[in-house]
Amino acid sequence: MNVRGAIPFLTAVIVIICCTSGCTDSQAAVSLPSGVEGGVTDITSDGPDTKVRLDEALAALDAWQADLPPGDSVAAVYQVLGAGVETDGRARGWVLGVRQGDTPRWLAYGREGIQKISLSAPLPAEEIAFPDVVMPEGLYEQNRMVIDDTLRRHGTDTADLALTAGEYVLTIRSGAEFETLVFRAATGEAIPSV
Repeated sequence: MNVRGAIPFLTAVIVIICCTSGCTDSQAAVSLPSGVEGGVTDITSDGPDTKVRLDEALAALDAWQADLPPGDSVAAVYQVLGAGVETDGRARGWVLGVRQGDTPRWLAYGREGIQKISLSAPLPAEEIAFPDVVMPEGLYEQNRMVIDDTLRRHGTDTADLALTAGEYVLTIRSGAEFETLVFRAATGEAIPSV
């Protein structure tokens, strides 16, 4: 899959992450005081931060694999998609495109842990060599000025991030408009747009 042509695919994955990472905590329900029948309820939370780092998703993948039967382990990660990535490199959730035997699998990771998701999309041929990849927090730190300027120009503080075929593609959305920034995964160096 051509990384720069992956926008529709990334959009579909983001929708899946948003749908599967909803509030599932039983404490999320709000009890109304006696005699109150409804109205506006404050839903802000001082609870734990829900953003996660990519290295947490990869560690969870390793732990998830430990529970699999022999022969069902995941050989490698071929694609990573992050939704709602903030300027510190943490995301609302990560989707990992892996190969389990000969079968492509898509795994979503958020605060609820690893979940298999149903997605009929091929995996890239090239696996990601994580020891040779700058992690998202390093990518953001290295390119802070250009990323912050682009986020500010679009009036947002989050973006979507895809990692595949040796490149990071950062997609910043503003309504129906979007802008992409491309970086070399191994160095974090910006790749000029053509």
